[in-house]
Amino acid sequence: MKSRILAVATFFFLVVGTTSCTENIERIHTSEPLSGVSFMLKTKELVCHSNIESVFLYFTLQMTNDSSDVVYLNIGNIQAKLNGEPSSATHYDSLASVIPVEQKLEQGSKSWELYLVYSANLRDKAIKQFEVINFGLRSI
Repeated sequence: MKSRILAVATFFFLVVGTTSCTENIERIHTSEPLSGVSFMLKTKELVCHSNIESVFLYFTLQMTNDSSDVVYLNIGNIQAKLNGEPSSATHYDSLASVIPVEQKLEQGSKSWELYLVYSANLRDKAIKQFEVINFGLRSI
């Protein structure tokens, strides 16, 4: 019985290992894209989804708005380059079916659990270069 369980577990790990990848890549990236607005992005995990030919970069975004200007955020407009490749989309981690819309960024701090979508052709599954190229912000 133990050998059968071991065989099934080994097969499972071989199948999962050849069809997807998961890398734990915790890093913190900070910026102040607008005066009085701080942006902290903590990368958590890079997951390959061979069935949909995509790579997801899961992260926590924390923004603090101390600006005297009215600031708007659209989560869907956040874009970042990973090892030179730009992301194609940004989604809420828990509500992927919800389409991000522009919303007023209230004063104070707020955080979101999100993921960026990259092509499965991403050459390197480690973060060697990471750059936010669109913060999804605008001010009035």
